[in-house]
Amino acid sequence: MCETLVLVRLALEHQPLLLSILNDFQAAGENLPFQPTLTQVQSDFAAIVQHLRDRETGGNWPEDRVPQTTLWLMRNQAELIGYVNIRHRLTAALEHHGGHIG
Repeated sequence: MCETLVLVRLALEHQPLLLSILNDFQAAGENLPFQPTLTQVQSDFAAIVQHLRDRETGGNWPEDRVPQTTLWLMRNQAELIGYVNIRHRLTAALEHHGGHIG
């Protein structure tokens, strides 16, 4: 069977998939960098999706942070297996540590 891998922006319909990957991260003793809790994903998932959109445009984002797009790797339209942050520009600090991809 051939797997299909696609990069997607997190959307409201991905809530169950994010809950699943959060459980996997938690079981491994790890956290996602933007730290949504299971409770937040269950109770206010729309706010998490909006937060990620705000990060893309720089809206509601501290001035010392750069706009960035978070893309999730989805397998077979059924599972989130990872993500990448792509920064739209760099600060002096990010030029030395961090770069465009996180």
